[in-house]
Amino acid sequence: MIKSEKNLNIMTALFCACLVISNVVACKVIDTGIYLFGSVITIPGAVLCYPLTYLITDIVGEKWGKKSANRIVWIGLAAQLLATFIIMVTQYMPTVSAETQKAYDMLLGQNWIFTLGSLTAYLISQSLDVSVFHKIRDAYIKKHGSTKGGRWIWNNASTLTSQLVDTTIFCVI
Repeated sequence: MIKSEKNLNIMTALFCACLVISNVVACKVIDTGIYLFGSVITIPGAVLCYPLTYLITDIVGEKWGKKSANRIVWIGLAAQLLATFIIMVTQYMPTVSAETQKAYDMLLGQNWIFTLGSLTAYLISQSLDVSVFHKIRDAYIKKHGSTKGGRWIWNNASTLTSQLVDTTIFCVI
């Protein structure tokens, strides 16, 4: 990817889209058909989109630096707050049909603890991802003199750590 303002804007837009979409589809619980100890493993629909946010911050961090990666995390937070506000306001607007309102409430009705957990986990884990990514990357470059052969280390280590933190915070809240 060429380092340009246009490409950074595209990455920021993709990041925000993945973040907002993952929060909207999180209410869909997917049956994996895989059983563990007699129970089916289920996953939220967000797992199809949310992991892409970590990949995007890794790409931005690699090409444009830590400051730009942190900036899209904050832009993503603003986008999610705006989306949440619009969803909540729309929920309380008059509707033409009680059936439509019921469906809207079921699909997009936000409860404050879910939103708080999601945004808290997001902000902490994404900031951690950027920080861990650059600490490991900088240490590798210092030791080896280049990024050659090590990119997979900081990409995977930062993402795995951050997703574990995200899931833990969200579940605890």
